[in-house]
Amino acid sequence: MWLKYGYKNSVSTHKQSLRETFLKTEWISYPSVRNLKFAGRVLDIDKTSLKLFMGGTTKSSMIKRVPKKTMKNWSSLESVLVPGDIVGVLRNEHCLLLTPWKPSEASIFSVSSVEKTSQQLLRYANWNRFLDGVNLFFKKNGFLSVSTPTLVNNPGPEPTIDVFKTDYRQGKATTEKYLITSPELHLKKIVSQTLTPVYEITKVFRNNEHSPKHLPEFWMIEWYRPFADLDDIADDIKRLIFFLIKYLGLKNTKPKFEHVSFESILEMYYKYSFKPDTSAHELKEWLKQQSVYFSDAMNLDDLFTLVNLELVETKISPDKVVFLNQYPPYAAALAKLDENGWAQRFEVYWKGLELGNAFNELNDPSIQEQRMLEDNLKKKANGLEPLPVDTGFLESLKRGLPPTAGISVGLERLFMALYNEPDISQLKWF
Repeated sequence: MWLKYGYKNSVSTHKQSLRETFLKTEWISYPSVRNLKFAGRVLDIDKTSLKLFMGGTTKSSMIKRVPKKTMKNWSSLESVLVPGDIVGVLRNEHCLLLTPWKPSEASIFSVSSVEKTSQQLLRYANWNRFLDGVNLFFKKNGFLSVSTPTLVNNPGPEPTIDVFKTDYRQGKATTEKYLITSPELHLKKIVSQTLTPVYEITKVFRNNEHSPKHLPEFWMIEWYRPFADLDDIADDIKRLIFFLIKYLGLKNTKPKFEHVSFESILEMYYKYSFKPDTSAHELKEWLKQQSVYFSDAMNLDDLFTLVNLELVETKISPDKVVFLNQYPPYAAALAKLDENGWAQRFEVYWKGLELGNAFNELNDPSIQEQRMLEDNLKKKANGLEPLPVDTGFLESLKRGLPPTAGISVGLERLFMALYNEPDISQLKWF
């Protein structure tokens, strides 16, 4: 096998010499492509034909076998073409070397790499159609598509999320800016002004996150319904999933839906009575009984997260779309509390993935400001940098945010659930 130039197939020294001479003396760089009939990358050259990778977005269009006898000038090219070359066939049946394969020694051409590219092309064709379907669903349901800033003064108040920070320079003045972790604050500002259902599909950024389910940069859809509640958002999720299954032509996908609470799961599986005012001491004593390790330094938020990860999420059926509700008040984030002290929020799970996080949105500016200050204290306790309070958001609440429900959904995760993709990184080129 001759690897100096990265060719998988065995190439004789004689052919190597002929090819180098051809490229230096006869090959025309940047040949015209005006009369091309088709073109592709050479995968294989056998006794009777060329096998070309054509690209495209369907399996049938990606690979083409071209008989040598149909190319009028094949005899002049047979001694110089190698797998990896990009060739074209003109309308007059002449074959043309468009781009020679000349990578570094570390880049070895292989058919398996092209097969991976083919799979990625199909995946991206599905992704494009998936995005089309998502947009069409919200258009049909009366939502306004909006665009909000990606570089902001406050990226979102969640106390456990690490952020990306940068400096914005205006002459000699420098201001700290952040990449958004969610478009939530700006979207609710728009709802406050317009009283209109809105949605946005945007990239969001979260530092220190990487796993088969997490990336530091990912696609999110977030939508808000004024004069609505969590039941309306749960209904949106159900109808969106059914719409996408039909739109994408996904057969044998008929999900069932289930609503459960932290209180019911802990009672059903562990006979534990979990309440909004359950203390850190009580949780620690119970975790000891469950033989779940925890640190004495963990606060109430940390302990609840541990209970969720170790004892609650493990009981959620991956075969159902599950709406998990009744969060304790210290996990309310930007949600209202109900009359019993539970946070009016749910998280939705499917196929072992947390897809989204929904709130009956808090619209009391004084309570919201107090929570933002408390969140900054929690950030500091978590070893994260406190964030400036978004005074513009508080002003929009003072002007009046109507009763509103909203949700953020990780689009890659929804796609993964629909197509049974195991790793979010497979949805990325880079």
